[in-house]
Amino acid sequence: MARKKHRSHRGYSGGKGDGNLFPILATSAVYGAVRPTAVNALAPVTNMLPFSGYNDELALGLIGYFMAKKMSNPWAKTLGKSMLIVEAASLGSQISGGVIGEKSSAGMQTIG
Repeated sequence: MARKKHRSHRGYSGGKGDGNLFPILATSAVYGAVRPTAVNALAPVTNMLPFSGYNDELALGLIGYFMAKKMSNPWAKTLGKSMLIVEAASLGSQISGGVIGEKSSAGMQTIG
């Protein structure tokens, strides 16, 4: 009788792969189209936050985090992940722009 193979080592992923990028691309595009409206709608709340230039990114990133963690609908979870990714990229861009400086049109970096 043949022995049954057990796949209990750490690197094994028994679930379906994440090779399909379409859901993330589609929800990111939808979020990018809706983001300015969401920023305007949340402006009364985000203006009360003590983080001067990062209020929108932090508020929408937090909403995205909870959507990715708590929603049961797979598209809503994917939208939450997309929100979190977009807002993290925007926050990182703002932080690095303030610390490192921005590039001029000639490609030279300006400090300040």
